[in-house]
Amino acid sequence: FYMTTADADADVQADREGDLTPRAVTLPADVQNLKDDSTHDRFLPALNINFKPLDSTHIRVAASQSMARPYFNDITVAGYGNAVLRANPNNHARTVIDKDENGNDVPRVVQYTYLPIFDGLNVTTGNTTLKPTISTNYDLAFEWYGNHGSAAHVSLFYKSLKDLIIYSDSAVPFNYEFTKQNGEVASGTTILTRGQSVNADKDATIQGFEFGARTYFDQLPGLWSGFGVDANFTYIDSENPSPKSYDMDGNRFENLPVTGLSKYSYNIQLMYQKGGFYAGLAWNWRSRFLMSTNANGTGMDNTTYNYYYDGNGNFEQLHYQLPLYGRETGTLDFGMDYKFTDHLKIYFRANNLLNEVSRSEMEILPGKFYARNFYEADRRVDAGINFSF
Repeated sequence: FYMTTADADADVQADREGDLTPRAVTLPADVQNLKDDSTHDRFLPALNINFKPLDSTHIRVAASQSMARPYFNDITVAGYGNAVLRANPNNHARTVIDKDENGNDVPRVVQYTYLPIFDGLNVTTGNTTLKPTISTNYDLAFEWYGNHGSAAHVSLFYKSLKDLIIYSDSAVPFNYEFTKQNGEVASGTTILTRGQSVNADKDATIQGFEFGARTYFDQLPGLWSGFGVDANFTYIDSENPSPKSYDMDGNRFENLPVTGLSKYSYNIQLMYQKGGFYAGLAWNWRSRFLMSTNANGTGMDNTTYNYYYDGNGNFEQLHYQLPLYGRETGTLDFGMDYKFTDHLKIYFRANNLLNEVSRSEMEILPGKFYARNFYEADRRVDAGINFSF
Protein backbone atom coordinates (compact mmCIF):
# COMPACT_ATOMS: atom_id res chain seq x y z
CA PHE A 1 0.00 0.00 0.00
CA TYR A 2 0.94 3.66 -0.28
CA MET A 3 1.30 5.96 2.70
CA THR A 4 -0.01 9.00 0.80
CA THR A 5 -1.96 9.81 -2.34
CA ALA A 6 1.07 11.78 -3.58
CA ASP A 7 3.23 8.63 -3.52
CA ALA A 8 0.53 6.72 -5.39
CA ASP A 9 0.22 9.47 -8.03
CA ALA A 10 3.99 9.53 -8.57
CA ASP A 11 4.25 5.76 -9.11
CA VAL A 12 1.21 5.64 -11.41
CA GLN A 13 2.56 8.49 -13.55
CA ALA A 14 5.88 6.66 -13.86
CA ASP A 15 4.26 3.30 -14.68
CA ARG A 16 0.63 3.26 -15.83
CA GLU A 17 0.57 -0.55 -15.70
CA GLY A 18 1.25 -0.51 -11.95
CA ASP A 19 4.03 -3.09 -12.09
CA LEU A 20 6.64 -0.83 -10.48
CA THR A 21 5.83 0.45 -7.00
CA PRO A 22 9.03 1.90 -5.48
CA ARG A 23 7.13 4.21 -3.12
CA ALA A 24 4.88 1.46 -1.67
CA VAL A 25 5.40 -0.05 1.77
CA THR A 26 4.62 -3.44 3.29
CA LEU A 27 3.25 -3.64 6.81
CA PRO A 28 5.95 -5.52 8.74
CA ALA A 29 5.04 -8.63 10.69
CA ASP A 30 5.80 -7.97 14.34
CA VAL A 31 5.40 -10.12 17.44
CA GLN A 32 5.66 -8.76 20.95
CA ASN A 33 5.77 -10.79 24.13
CA LEU A 34 3.36 -9.35 26.68
CA LYS A 35 3.01 -10.24 30.33
CA ASP A 36 0.56 -8.91 32.87
CA ASP A 37 -1.36 -10.03 35.94
CA SER A 38 -4.06 -8.74 38.24
CA THR A 39 -5.57 -9.69 41.59
CA HIS A 40 -9.11 -8.96 42.75
CA ASP A 41 -10.44 -9.44 46.28
CA ARG A 42 -14.17 -9.14 46.83
CA PHE A 43 -16.45 -9.44 49.84
CA LEU A 44 -19.84 -10.72 48.63
CA PRO A 45 -22.55 -10.26 51.29
CA ALA A 46 -25.89 -12.06 51.22
CA LEU A 47 -29.06 -11.75 53.30
CA ASN A 48 -32.01 -14.16 53.03
CA ILE A 49 -35.20 -13.81 55.09
CA ASN A 50 -38.09 -16.28 54.97
CA PHE A 51 -41.52 -15.40 56.42
CA LYS A 52 -44.12 -18.11 56.89
CA PRO A 53 -47.45 -16.44 57.77
CA LEU A 54 -49.32 -19.69 57.00
CA ASP A 55 -48.27 -23.33 56.70
CA SER A 56 -48.92 -23.14 52.96
CA THR A 57 -47.42 -19.70 52.34
CA HIS A 58 -43.85 -18.41 52.23
CA ILE A 59 -42.61 -14.86 51.68
CA ARG A 60 -38.93 -14.67 50.82
CA VAL A 61 -36.78 -11.53 50.78
CA ALA A 62 -33.19 -11.62 49.57
CA ALA A 63 -30.38 -9.15 49.00
CA SER A 64 -26.96 -10.23 47.81
CA GLN A 65 -23.95 -9.53 45.68
CA SER A 66 -22.47 -11.97 43.18
CA MET A 67 -19.47 -11.89 40.88
CA ALA A 68 -18.78 -13.02 37.31
CA ARG A 69 -15.17 -13.26 36.15
CA PRO A 70 -14.05 -12.45 32.60
CA TYR A 71 -13.82 -15.26 30.08
CA PHE A 72 -10.32 -16.36 29.11
CA ASN A 73 -10.69 -14.95 25.58
CA ASP A 74 -11.48 -11.53 27.07
CA ILE A 75 -8.21 -11.33 29.04
CA THR A 76 -5.80 -13.21 26.79
CA VAL A 77 -2.82 -11.14 25.62
CA ALA A 78 -3.10 -12.56 22.09
CA GLY A 79 -4.34 -10.31 19.31
CA TYR A 80 -3.91 -9.20 15.72
CA GLY A 81 -3.66 -5.96 13.77
CA ASN A 82 -3.94 -4.70 10.22
CA ALA A 83 -3.78 -1.53 8.18
CA VAL A 84 -6.96 0.36 7.27
CA LEU A 85 -6.88 0.97 3.53
CA ARG A 86 -8.91 3.00 1.06
CA ALA A 87 -9.16 2.72 -2.70
CA ASN A 88 -6.52 4.34 -4.85
CA PRO A 89 -8.08 7.37 -6.65
CA ASN A 90 -6.04 6.48 -9.75
CA ASN A 91 -8.12 3.31 -10.28
CA HIS A 92 -9.89 3.50 -13.64
CA ALA A 93 -11.23 1.50 -16.56
CA ARG A 94 -10.04 1.89 -20.15
CA THR A 95 -11.52 0.53 -23.36
CA VAL A 96 -9.03 -1.02 -25.76
CA ILE A 97 -9.66 -2.34 -29.25
CA ASP A 98 -8.58 -5.85 -30.14
CA LYS A 99 -8.84 -7.62 -33.49
CA ASP A 100 -10.61 -10.91 -33.98
CA GLU A 101 -9.48 -13.62 -36.41
CA ASN A 102 -11.29 -11.83 -39.25
CA GLY A 103 -9.64 -8.48 -38.56
CA ASN A 104 -12.74 -6.92 -37.01
CA ASP A 105 -12.48 -4.51 -34.08
CA VAL A 106 -13.45 -6.03 -30.71
CA PRO A 107 -13.71 -3.56 -27.82
CA ARG A 108 -12.48 -4.76 -24.43
CA VAL A 109 -12.64 -2.99 -21.06
CA VAL A 110 -9.44 -3.15 -19.03
CA GLN A 111 -9.66 -2.34 -15.33
CA TYR A 112 -6.60 -0.71 -13.81
CA THR A 113 -6.49 -1.21 -10.03
CA TYR A 114 -3.49 0.06 -8.10
CA LEU A 115 -2.30 -0.46 -4.55
CA PRO A 116 -4.60 1.14 -1.94
CA ILE A 117 -3.84 4.13 0.31
CA PHE A 118 -3.01 3.88 4.01
CA ASP A 119 -5.75 5.25 6.28
CA GLY A 120 -4.85 4.14 9.82
CA LEU A 121 -4.39 0.99 11.88
CA ASN A 122 -6.74 -1.47 13.54
CA VAL A 123 -5.77 -3.80 16.36
CA THR A 124 -7.86 -6.33 18.29
CA THR A 125 -6.52 -7.74 21.56
CA GLY A 126 -7.56 -9.11 24.90
CA ASN A 127 -7.64 -6.87 27.95
CA THR A 128 -5.61 -8.05 30.93
CA THR A 129 -6.90 -5.20 33.11
CA LEU A 130 -10.54 -6.34 33.07
CA LYS A 131 -12.31 -6.35 36.42
CA PRO A 132 -14.97 -8.92 37.33
CA THR A 133 -18.61 -7.90 37.01
CA ILE A 134 -20.34 -7.29 40.35
CA SER A 135 -24.11 -7.83 40.46
CA THR A 136 -26.16 -6.37 43.31
CA ASN A 137 -29.38 -8.38 43.56
CA TYR A 138 -32.73 -7.79 45.25
CA ASP A 139 -35.49 -10.40 45.19
CA LEU A 140 -38.99 -10.66 46.65
CA ALA A 141 -41.00 -13.88 46.25
CA PHE A 142 -44.46 -15.08 47.33
CA GLU A 143 -44.91 -18.85 47.30
CA TRP A 144 -47.94 -21.06 47.94
CA TYR A 145 -47.88 -24.83 48.45
CA GLY A 146 -51.14 -26.74 48.34
CA ASN A 147 -52.37 -30.30 48.29
CA HIS A 148 -51.80 -32.83 45.47
CA GLY A 149 -48.32 -31.45 44.73
CA SER A 150 -49.76 -28.05 43.74
CA ALA A 151 -47.66 -24.89 44.05
CA ALA A 152 -47.65 -21.32 42.74
CA HIS A 153 -45.26 -18.41 43.00
CA VAL A 154 -44.83 -14.75 42.08
CA SER A 155 -41.40 -13.15 42.29
CA LEU A 156 -40.00 -9.67 41.65
CA PHE A 157 -36.32 -9.01 41.00
CA TYR A 158 -33.90 -6.15 40.41
CA LYS A 159 -30.20 -6.36 39.55
CA SER A 160 -27.57 -3.68 39.07
CA LEU A 161 -24.46 -4.77 37.15
CA LYS A 162 -21.26 -2.83 37.80
CA ASP A 163 -18.27 -3.24 35.46
CA LEU A 164 -20.25 -5.35 32.99
CA ILE A 165 -17.87 -6.70 30.35
CA ILE A 166 -18.71 -5.40 26.87
CA TYR A 167 -16.91 -5.05 23.55
CA SER A 168 -15.86 -1.54 22.60
CA ASP A 169 -13.28 0.35 20.59
CA SER A 170 -11.15 3.42 21.12
CA ALA A 171 -9.16 5.62 18.76
CA VAL A 172 -5.75 6.96 19.87
CA PRO A 173 -2.83 8.67 18.09
CA PHE A 174 -0.05 6.31 17.02
CA ASN A 175 3.43 7.18 15.76
CA TYR A 176 4.57 5.02 12.85
CA GLU A 177 7.75 4.53 10.84
CA PHE A 178 7.70 2.38 7.70
CA THR A 179 10.32 1.80 5.00
CA LYS A 180 9.32 2.13 1.35
CA GLN A 181 10.55 -0.28 -1.30
CA ASN A 182 13.01 2.37 -2.54
CA GLY A 183 14.57 2.62 0.92
CA GLU A 184 12.98 5.91 1.94
CA VAL A 185 11.52 6.12 5.45
CA ALA A 186 7.90 7.22 5.88
CA SER A 187 7.06 8.42 9.40
CA GLY A 188 4.25 10.34 11.03
CA THR A 189 1.19 10.01 13.26
CA THR A 190 -1.98 8.11 12.43
CA ILE A 191 -5.08 6.88 14.26
CA LEU A 192 -4.91 3.47 15.93
CA THR A 193 -8.34 1.93 16.55
CA ARG A 194 -8.17 -0.66 19.31
CA GLY A 195 -11.01 -3.18 19.70
CA GLN A 196 -11.22 -5.17 22.93
CA SER A 197 -13.46 -6.13 25.82
CA VAL A 198 -13.74 -3.41 28.46
CA ASN A 199 -15.64 -2.78 31.65
CA ALA A 200 -18.72 -0.65 31.02
CA ASP A 201 -18.47 2.88 32.40
CA LYS A 202 -22.16 2.86 33.37
CA ASP A 203 -24.15 0.34 35.37
CA ALA A 204 -26.52 -1.99 33.54
CA THR A 205 -29.87 -2.89 35.12
CA ILE A 206 -32.12 -5.93 34.98
CA GLN A 207 -35.59 -5.87 36.50
CA GLY A 208 -38.79 -7.79 36.06
CA PHE A 209 -41.10 -10.41 37.47
CA GLU A 210 -41.95 -14.09 37.14
CA PHE A 211 -45.00 -16.12 38.01
CA GLY A 212 -45.71 -19.80 37.69
CA ALA A 213 -47.78 -22.72 38.92
CA ARG A 214 -47.58 -26.50 39.08
CA THR A 215 -50.13 -29.16 39.95
CA TYR A 216 -50.69 -32.93 39.72
CA PHE A 217 -54.16 -34.33 39.18
CA ASP A 218 -53.62 -37.15 41.68
CA GLN A 219 -57.22 -36.88 42.88
CA LEU A 220 -58.36 -38.41 39.57
CA PRO A 221 -58.99 -42.15 39.37
CA GLY A 222 -56.59 -44.79 38.06
CA LEU A 223 -53.96 -43.91 35.50
CA TRP A 224 -55.31 -40.36 35.19
CA SER A 225 -53.88 -39.51 38.62
CA GLY A 226 -50.36 -39.41 37.18
CA PHE A 227 -50.93 -36.34 34.99
CA GLY A 228 -49.68 -32.90 35.92
CA VAL A 229 -48.93 -29.51 34.43
CA ASP A 230 -46.22 -26.92 35.07
CA ALA A 231 -46.16 -23.40 33.58
CA ASN A 232 -44.31 -20.13 34.13
CA PHE A 233 -43.90 -16.71 32.53
CA THR A 234 -41.04 -14.21 32.87
CA TYR A 235 -40.84 -10.52 31.98
CA ILE A 236 -37.43 -8.78 31.91
CA ASP A 237 -36.69 -5.11 31.31
CA SER A 238 -32.94 -4.61 30.89
CA GLU A 239 -30.81 -1.64 29.92
CA ASN A 240 -27.11 -1.47 29.13
CA PRO A 241 -26.22 2.13 28.24
CA SER A 242 -22.53 1.51 27.50
CA PRO A 243 -22.12 -0.66 24.33
CA LYS A 244 -21.16 1.20 21.18
CA SER A 245 -23.51 0.36 18.32
CA TYR A 246 -24.48 2.51 15.33
CA ASP A 247 -27.27 2.28 12.74
CA MET A 248 -26.85 2.69 8.98
CA ASP A 249 -27.28 6.47 9.33
CA GLY A 250 -24.31 6.58 11.68
CA ASN A 251 -26.45 7.34 14.76
CA ARG A 252 -25.66 5.57 18.01
CA PHE A 253 -28.20 3.19 19.53
CA GLU A 254 -29.02 4.19 23.08
CA ASN A 255 -29.83 1.84 25.99
CA LEU A 256 -29.60 -1.52 24.28
CA PRO A 257 -30.75 -4.53 26.34
CA VAL A 258 -28.31 -6.78 28.16
CA THR A 259 -26.94 -9.49 25.87
CA GLY A 260 -28.81 -12.80 25.94
CA LEU A 261 -31.97 -11.63 27.73
CA SER A 262 -35.44 -11.80 26.15
CA LYS A 263 -38.12 -9.41 27.32
CA TYR A 264 -40.74 -12.18 27.34
CA SER A 265 -40.39 -15.90 27.84
CA TYR A 266 -42.61 -18.72 28.99
CA ASN A 267 -42.78 -22.50 29.11
CA ILE A 268 -45.57 -25.02 29.57
CA GLN A 269 -44.96 -28.64 30.46
CA LEU A 270 -47.41 -31.54 30.50
CA MET A 271 -46.14 -34.26 32.82
CA TYR A 272 -47.00 -37.83 33.69
CA GLN A 273 -45.52 -39.71 36.64
CA LYS A 274 -46.57 -43.08 37.97
CA GLY A 275 -44.37 -45.39 39.99
CA GLY A 276 -40.92 -45.39 38.41
CA PHE A 277 -42.17 -43.99 35.08
CA TYR A 278 -41.95 -40.31 34.13
CA ALA A 279 -42.73 -38.50 30.84
CA GLY A 280 -42.87 -34.82 29.95
CA LEU A 281 -43.79 -32.76 26.89
CA ALA A 282 -42.56 -29.15 27.13
CA TRP A 283 -43.04 -26.04 24.98
CA ASN A 284 -40.44 -23.27 25.54
CA TRP A 285 -40.71 -19.84 23.90
CA ARG A 286 -38.71 -16.62 24.08
CA SER A 287 -38.94 -13.24 22.37
CA ARG A 288 -36.21 -11.41 20.45
CA PHE A 289 -32.89 -11.05 22.31
CA LEU A 290 -29.61 -9.23 21.71
CA MET A 291 -26.77 -11.53 20.64
CA SER A 292 -23.89 -9.11 19.95
CA THR A 293 -22.97 -5.54 19.07
CA ASN A 294 -19.79 -6.59 17.31
CA ALA A 295 -20.66 -9.60 15.18
CA ASN A 296 -18.65 -10.45 12.08
CA GLY A 297 -20.43 -9.12 8.98
CA THR A 298 -22.58 -6.51 10.76
CA GLY A 299 -20.07 -3.68 11.00
CA MET A 300 -17.39 -5.27 13.13
CA ASP A 301 -14.55 -3.04 14.37
CA ASN A 302 -15.36 0.46 13.16
CA THR A 303 -16.67 -0.32 9.64
CA THR A 304 -17.49 2.61 7.34
CA TYR A 305 -19.17 3.08 3.97
CA ASN A 306 -19.59 5.93 1.52
CA TYR A 307 -23.10 7.42 1.46
CA TYR A 308 -23.65 9.23 -1.85
CA TYR A 309 -26.26 11.89 -1.14
CA ASP A 310 -26.54 13.45 -4.62
CA GLY A 311 -25.94 12.63 -8.27
CA ASN A 312 -22.65 14.55 -8.46
CA GLY A 313 -20.49 11.96 -6.75
CA ASN A 314 -20.47 13.74 -3.40
CA PHE A 315 -20.53 11.42 -0.43
CA GLU A 316 -20.29 11.28 3.33
CA GLN A 317 -18.38 8.51 5.09
CA LEU A 318 -20.64 6.90 7.71
CA HIS A 319 -19.72 4.50 10.48
CA TYR A 320 -22.03 1.59 11.29
CA GLN A 321 -21.91 -1.22 13.85
CA LEU A 322 -25.24 -3.00 13.83
CA PRO A 323 -26.62 -4.89 16.84
CA LEU A 324 -27.36 -8.53 16.06
CA TYR A 325 -30.50 -10.12 17.55
CA GLY A 326 -31.83 -13.62 17.78
CA ARG A 327 -35.43 -13.76 16.60
CA GLU A 328 -38.28 -15.03 18.73
CA THR A 329 -38.27 -18.80 18.83
CA GLY A 330 -40.07 -21.74 20.39
CA THR A 331 -39.19 -25.41 20.74
CA LEU A 332 -41.17 -28.52 21.65
CA ASP A 333 -39.25 -31.20 23.57
CA PHE A 334 -40.18 -34.63 24.90
CA GLY A 335 -38.49 -36.82 27.47
CA MET A 336 -39.24 -39.94 29.45
CA ASP A 337 -37.45 -42.33 31.75
CA TYR A 338 -38.11 -45.40 33.83
CA LYS A 339 -36.44 -46.09 37.15
CA PHE A 340 -36.04 -49.81 37.82
CA THR A 341 -34.16 -49.36 41.09
CA ASP A 342 -32.36 -46.60 42.93
CA HIS A 343 -29.29 -47.49 40.86
CA LEU A 344 -30.67 -48.30 37.39
CA LYS A 345 -32.62 -46.04 35.04
CA ILE A 346 -33.26 -45.89 31.29
CA TYR A 347 -34.12 -42.66 29.47
CA PHE A 348 -35.23 -41.27 26.11
CA ARG A 349 -35.00 -37.64 24.92
CA ALA A 350 -36.33 -35.98 21.75
CA ASN A 351 -35.54 -32.27 21.31
CA ASN A 352 -36.90 -29.75 18.80
CA LEU A 353 -39.73 -31.98 17.65
CA LEU A 354 -41.11 -29.25 15.34
CA ASN A 355 -37.69 -28.72 13.73
CA GLU A 356 -37.66 -25.03 14.66
CA VAL A 357 -35.16 -22.93 12.69
CA SER A 358 -33.13 -20.38 14.68
CA ARG A 359 -32.86 -17.02 12.91
CA SER A 360 -30.93 -13.84 13.55
CA GLU A 361 -31.48 -10.29 12.31
CA MET A 362 -29.69 -6.94 12.29
CA GLU A 363 -31.28 -3.71 13.50
CA ILE A 364 -30.35 -1.43 10.61
CA LEU A 365 -32.38 1.55 11.91
CA PRO A 366 -34.26 1.99 15.19
CA GLY A 367 -37.11 -0.54 15.14
CA LYS A 368 -36.24 -1.80 11.62
CA PHE A 369 -34.75 -5.29 11.36
CA TYR A 370 -33.20 -7.11 8.43
CA ALA A 371 -32.59 -10.86 8.21
CA ARG A 372 -28.98 -11.91 8.89
CA ASN A 373 -28.85 -15.70 8.84
CA PHE A 374 -30.58 -18.85 10.00
CA TYR A 375 -29.45 -22.05 11.65
CA GLU A 376 -31.27 -25.35 11.34
CA ALA A 377 -30.50 -27.43 14.41
CA ASP A 378 -32.62 -30.42 13.30
CA ARG A 379 -34.43 -32.80 15.58
CA ARG A 380 -32.20 -34.52 18.11
CA VAL A 381 -32.93 -37.87 19.74
CA ASP A 382 -30.89 -39.78 22.30
CA ALA A 383 -31.48 -42.70 24.64
CA GLY A 384 -29.40 -44.43 27.24
CA ILE A 385 -29.00 -46.30 30.49
CA ASN A 386 -27.84 -44.76 33.76
CA PHE A 387 -26.30 -46.93 36.42
CA SER A 388 -24.97 -45.60 39.71
CA PHE A 389 -23.18 -47.34 42.53
